[in-house]
Amino acid sequence: MLNLDSKDFKIMYELFLNSNQSISSISKKTEINKSVIKYRIKKLEKKGIIQGYNIILNLQKIQYRLYRLFISLQYTSPGKEKEIISFFKEKKNTWEIETSNGKYDIILTILIRNHEELFLYYKEIMDKFSSHFKIIAISESYETFGFRSNINQENKQKNYSQKYKLDTIDKKIIYFLNKNAKISIKDISKNLKISKPTIMLHIKKLIKDGIIENYSIMLDSKKVGFKRFLLRLSFVQYKKIDSIISYFNQISYVEEINKVIGEYHLELILHTNTLEHFHAILEDFRTKYANEIKDYDYFIINKVHMNQGESQVFK
Repeated sequence: MLNLDSKDFKIMYELFLNSNQSISSISKKTEINKSVIKYRIKKLEKKGIIQGYNIILNLQKIQYRLYRLFISLQYTSPGKEKEIISFFKEKKNTWEIETSNGKYDIILTILIRNHEELFLYYKEIMDKFSSHFKIIAISESYETFGFRSNINQENKQKNYSQKYKLDTIDKKIIYFLNKNAKISIKDISKNLKISKPTIMLHIKKLIKDGIIENYSIMLDSKKVGFKRFLLRLSFVQYKKIDSIISYFNQISYVEEINKVIGEYHLELILHTNTLEHFHAILEDFRTKYANEIKDYDYFIINKVHMNQGESQVFK
């Protein structure tokens, strides 16, 4: 863990909520001088604490389905595990790759447009590595929540029945923004050989239509001093799920909440200072909803091998 103070954490928090806001806006909210904010951000980038800038997408609206594959390995040397992870990295549909300690060794997140695409992805990895896979559990996310507020104030309520078909330009713009949300319109225009006004028009429409929900940052949790957890929950009465989502939405350590189809009903990503801190959050939840919890488990993420900014999905 690097030596960070309260100013660093305030700045990172604001960037995490919306990295597209101005330095003046961050200064007003944090009461930190603008020149200090600029200096601190550069320092955080140089030290690799801020690993990059990305966009938050409404995947359901553009008809992509997010799946998590929880993989337990067998007969696998460290070299073979590295080979498997490298193979996943090269796959176009791969969104994120993480390793954990616990029941599952690899947590693979993929974006898929239809069941045929899912079957082909699954078949390819099984044809190549099935002898090394002891268990593969799959969940499908169908709605995502988080405390990062929507930059489009007119589109706060997500409408999942309204679908949006991306054109070629949209996909290429999303690819570049997801790789580096700080990229200039000029650089996107140069890469795509499309005029700057056209690029700006497409970005404005993607925001207005709720495809780009927000701009954020990717952090190195270990350098910040946080541990990353994936928590899975199932409930006695499914109708309580919205109340439970509202509960977790009030906890700033919760990065993302997914309604899922599978063994569990919810999957959450959390960042806490220590394992004890995570357990305290979990104990508070178990106390409040003691009669509602059917089952739960969690994993500590040891390493993020690939984040969404490296994905080739929209390329």
